[in-house]
Amino acid sequence: MGRVRTKTVKRASRVLIEKYYPRLTPLDFHLNKKVIDEVAIVPTKRLRNRIAGFTTHLMRRIQRGPVRGISFKLQEEERERKDQYVPEVSALDSSVAPLEIDPDTDELIRMLGFDNLPVTVTAPITAVAPERKGRHVPGAALMDAKYAYWRERYMRSSPAGLYCFYNDESDNEDAITCSEAHGYAMLIAVLHNTQQDFDGLLAFFLAYRNEHGLMKWQIRSNKHGQLYVKEDAEDCATDGDIDIATALFLAQQKWAHGSPMYPAGAYGNEGARLADAIMAHCIHPRLHTPLLGDWCNEEDKQNRKLYDATRSSDFILSSFLLFHTKHPDPRARAQWQQVLESTLEAATSQLRHCKTGLVADFLVHDKNGWVPATWRLAHYYAITRDERILPLLQAMYHTLTSKHFPSVPAGLRVRDAKPLVDYSSRAFIAPVGYLAYTLGDSSAHMAAVRALDDEESSYFGDSIDLVVAEEAMAAPHWLA
Repeated sequence: MGRVRTKTVKRASRVLIEKYYPRLTPLDFHLNKKVIDEVAIVPTKRLRNRIAGFTTHLMRRIQRGPVRGISFKLQEEERERKDQYVPEVSALDSSVAPLEIDPDTDELIRMLGFDNLPVTVTAPITAVAPERKGRHVPGAALMDAKYAYWRERYMRSSPAGLYCFYNDESDNEDAITCSEAHGYAMLIAVLHNTQQDFDGLLAFFLAYRNEHGLMKWQIRSNKHGQLYVKEDAEDCATDGDIDIATALFLAQQKWAHGSPMYPAGAYGNEGARLADAIMAHCIHPRLHTPLLGDWCNEEDKQNRKLYDATRSSDFILSSFLLFHTKHPDPRARAQWQQVLESTLEAATSQLRHCKTGLVADFLVHDKNGWVPATWRLAHYYAITRDERILPLLQAMYHTLTSKHFPSVPAGLRVRDAKPLVDYSSRAFIAPVGYLAYTLGDSSAHMAAVRALDDEESSYFGDSIDLVVAEEAMAAPHWLA
């Protein structure tokens, strides 16, 4: 696959911008290509074009706002230039303050012919948060730092409680959160043992349930800061409610004594109530697999087709197992066992149709990007070691680690794993890393962990990365 951006491309592009920012442009790929030809010796035209393309992409992003990996001084000067502010000394004047780079970047720029750059090589600094009581395990400090970064960037408060802000790229007008984001946030809070955050998130969920007792899928904020829900957002999205119910059952296990906001047993009661609502409105009564949402019906031919459809991203087998194990009602436990078995069969049956092990986003009972169902299925195997799903995971692992890894395109054609897009993100790399970890490939797992650092921050990527990491640490105690 030619267009996935490698570590070399990304580092080279950032070095170019740091040194030659005034000569580069966000508008003209060909001009940037000429600059590269003048200032560096690049082994191949293909690599040069990749660097020029990513450089142009980063230049556009700098015009819009902060970009991870580019010096703060340079970006501040760009904003000041727009405001017609002229500093006494340019941040780009390397004679005053040479660029600070790590040893790996120093080796890279010398390989690319940037030997004459005045730089200062410094040892990389790893952020370490204070270790908190109850998490005396390897990697806890790193997880605390990861959580602190995610919380500061995405957690917001409102009169109704806490929520996870998901519209960081302003793609959804005035929307501020959705049930998917809220599910991720509640999982992260309970797995990271932050009960106060969890209570704030629970309060927000309780304030934005629809008539079925499920979370309204999208919440917006008007220009006065008042939260509201559009009529077409009153319905639910299945995966968000499954994650919220999962978080509630886990909270009951962890904090059975309750909290100042919620009495003992409240978490479990809310979890059971939500699981019942999911069973009543989001599970197919005959097929026993997840529906797309509580809006599905059989009113006409088109709706009937959607009613018999399901999404692989809703195949959250570890949650169905938790509901089967922890629900207080024996009848409900039996129903969730049936959902677990039917969904497991729907997942494993895909290997009969396609040997890549990739599972289509939408499945119809009677086709075509891949989504990070990898993590959900791998987590179930990590908890249960259920051999029935192992062949599917092994085929998926072989496909995803043999062609582009550790770059994982954010869309693959199911039948032959051909990339459908030319970019990756943490939302796709983290699940594959967890899959490798679950199957015992520590080398591939660490390659994925390193690749995560080269991806730009985003709500979706950062949230999935953190949920995957938290669930990996919690897997041995999932059903405790």
